[in-house]
Amino acid sequence: MRLAEMNGLSPEAHLGRRPDEILSGIDDFGALDAGWRRILEAGEPWLDVEVSGETPAHPGERRLWHEHFFPIRRGGRIVGLAAVVEDITERKLAETALKQSETRLRRILDSTVGFAGIMDIHGTLLEANAPALDVGGHERQEVVGRKIWESWWWSHDAEARTRVREAVKRTRAGEIVRYDEEVRAFGDGRMSIAAAHPRLSGMLSPVLI
Repeated sequence: MRLAEMNGLSPEAHLGRRPDEILSGIDDFGALDAGWRRILEAGEPWLDVEVSGETPAHPGERRLWHEHFFPIRRGGRIVGLAAVVEDITERKLAETALKQSETRLRRILDSTVGFAGIMDIHGTLLEANAPALDVGGHERQEVVGRKIWESWWWSHDAEARTRVREAVKRTRAGEIVRYDEEVRAFGDGRMSIAAAHPRLSGMLSPVLI
């Protein structure tokens, strides 16, 4: 019943008909048909198949499904196929929107002359802009995912690490924190910065200038 609703047709409209007769809007049906034939011949399931196309339930709208196909056996013989289908359209759209948002944010950060980054409310670095990475000679993947007080810029001074950790704690409580700090830069050099920690939509945005 759920599959019939997903397709926008009654259960009776499915009986005795081939999938291509029911859903003529499926993309690359030939590849699906070839996969089903392999299941019938080899008796092996076909897992994690992404299918796209249109259905009567959503005319004019391209949908995406995540599917698994299994052989049905009776008396030791393969007599048909079974399918598990999940509509993943909204999830894929959300993932695409998130990636686009992250890309835009990274471009904005990288265009900032000063040092800038984004943390979650617990102080884990989610983004760091190009100027901040350049002074340390680091790649993004080397710093993202670490607590900001454990990052390279504060590795020279235990008191500096304590101050930035306290700043995160105060910002999490709703305070906008600004203070002067000296961070590590260009090998074992030092650089004086003005550190600001505003809070934006559940995240902390350290702006280091």
